Amino acid sequence: ADALLSLRRPEEARARYRRILAEDPVNAAARSGLVFAEVEAEDFHAAHAVVDDQLRDTGASIAARRTEVMLLRFADRLDDAETRLDRLRAELPDDAGLWLDQGELLARRGLPRAAAERFQAVLDRDPHSVRASVGLAEALWAQGAIADAGQAVAALQATAPEHPAVQRLANAWQRSKRPT
Repeated sequence: ADALLSLRRPEEARARYRRILAEDPVNAAARSGLVFAEVEAEDFHAAHAVVDDQLRDTGASIAARRTEVMLLRFADRLDDAETRLDRLRAELPDDAGLWLDQGELLARRGLPRAAAERFQAVLDRDPHSVRASVGLAEALWAQGAIADAGQAVAALQATAPEHPAVQRLANAWQRSKRPT
């Protein structure tokens, strides 16, 4: 299912995730994957239904609430996403995963410097976080730090060339034809 989603075949991915969930209804990875597939298929109603079910079935677990924040961010409901993320951060202030979510929300709000600070904090804790490295590269690029962004893109291509987010970033970088 994950492979189908990375190949941008969300309808097929949805079917696979649903089969997994039929056998294992509490599989958090499959539920999150199904949310991504619904978003990729541009069916936000279905994505919200999956999140609502996950929140109900898990007693509003941390993972379910993080998925909700992600969905709200993708749906451009940034104020709602920030409110829910702030609640999570109050509960778990040292959770680097929530710092990562905050960095992505700040980037979506058009605040690349603040986003870069959050991504760097994640990388200080986990230097191998591809998601944080991609976020930092994008934030540097958005700030106009072209040389630094180019170095970050090159490093990601060297260390995680198969990662879908790295491939998307590298393709965008190549299309931009920005000097490094």
